[in-house]
Amino acid sequence: MNDLTETSEGAARAGSPPQMAPKMTVAEAEAELERLAGLSKYAFECEEEVAAKRLKMHAIDLNGMVHGIQEDWKKSGNGWRIAGTTAASRSPDAGIVRKWPDPVSAADLLPQLVAAIHRHVVISDDAALTVALWIMHCHALDAFETSPRLVITSGEPASGKSTLLDLLGQTVPRPLTFSTATAAALVKGMVEKPVLLIDDGGAVLASGAELRNILRAGQRRNAARMLRLEKGQTAGVSVWAPAALCVTGRMPPALTGLSIQIPLQRAAPAEAALRLRSAGNNVLAELSRMAARWASDHTQSLRRAEHAVEFAEDENWTPLTIIAQSAGEEWQQRARAAMLALRAEAAPSALEILLADIRTSLKRREIGQPAIWIEPGRAIIDRDRIRSADLARLLSEIEGGPWHEWGQAKQPLTAHALAKLLGPLRIRPATLRFHTSNSIGAPQELIEKGYLHAQFTDAFARYLPELPTEVTAP
Repeated sequence: MNDLTETSEGAARAGSPPQMAPKMTVAEAEAELERLAGLSKYAFECEEEVAAKRLKMHAIDLNGMVHGIQEDWKKSGNGWRIAGTTAASRSPDAGIVRKWPDPVSAADLLPQLVAAIHRHVVISDDAALTVALWIMHCHALDAFETSPRLVITSGEPASGKSTLLDLLGQTVPRPLTFSTATAAALVKGMVEKPVLLIDDGGAVLASGAELRNILRAGQRRNAARMLRLEKGQTAGVSVWAPAALCVTGRMPPALTGLSIQIPLQRAAPAEAALRLRSAGNNVLAELSRMAARWASDHTQSLRRAEHAVEFAEDENWTPLTIIAQSAGEEWQQRARAAMLALRAEAAPSALEILLADIRTSLKRREIGQPAIWIEPGRAIIDRDRIRSADLARLLSEIEGGPWHEWGQAKQPLTAHALAKLLGPLRIRPATLRFHTSNSIGAPQELIEKGYLHAQFTDAFARYLPELPTEVTAP
């Protein structure tokens, strides 16, 4: 037992009030009190006893001082309460964000956020910049009409997804972190205008259509109004809120077109990241305060910039590119490069995979590879059309593709299933005339359901990038 502990315990046994520890300066004690004041009621109660011993004061005195600091913050308007006013409504992740006392520019804040992200997460430069911009967008949410869902993905566990989510919880305003939820509970939590941080996004999205609708609707301010029945009357509830989700495996179809993907992978032996402790990080807390001050000072100018955008290259990126633009031309260029890189790296949707495989199969057909045999010695000679059954078979034969074990039955893709997949694109099979020839060149005709290659041209242009190389015969 050290001398300090013995002195403290001796004073307690003597009945004298404990004094401030000699090794803790007044500035350090004040900083600790402010940190405690920023916790939710739940988190404070978890730390109260240990914190009182650390500060060498009675718990009742500590409680009063923390409450006084919180009241001062609310009266001064130099901050806002993260959760509700009753203990029952407060989230364990709730707290109070105080604005930084001095003006903050985006050009100063961005590199600090990027460095902090790199410090705790093994992540690419493009992804780190994107996360930093997304954090700033959460603080300046009132300036924007769109809030992209940030989907943190990896192919396997232990890739840093939860660490990045914890980092977001310490830097965004009003964080609400959860792994499971009911639609009713989530809607009720929206009253506090939180930033939703979902640790198991795949499970939450799979748990019910209403939860999926809430996360989809909350992406756009104008569409984020949901009608609910309360006490026999219809009431409108806003679900407008930023959201970040951790997902292991494939991108959830429910968020296709509404999100920005942040891909992570397990760190290599030579890569290291500083452990992020859940008790709080002073650097991240300061960055959050700086972001709060920056947002407060620049919301109006950001709103004007958002309203001035006539043609958005990618609606999900609009808030982030506007923020990057406010930081200067260099950051604007870096943000656009990050957008292009992450879009290219993002996991394609099932529809994009299907179209890409169809495009590859049709390109091969146009040069006569492979031959479509009707029977031994008789093959289709048309290269501008393909039978439905033949296209489904070619797709199911692609090595490593999803079409060999498709659907709940895990059977090769059928012509009927293919038609259903292409239905939303208005690409439908038609009754076509196919020309065939036998080994001696005698032509014959065959009438069956199929697709003209030209039917796919518009979908290829809309959903797929250009082919990097020409498909040539072997």
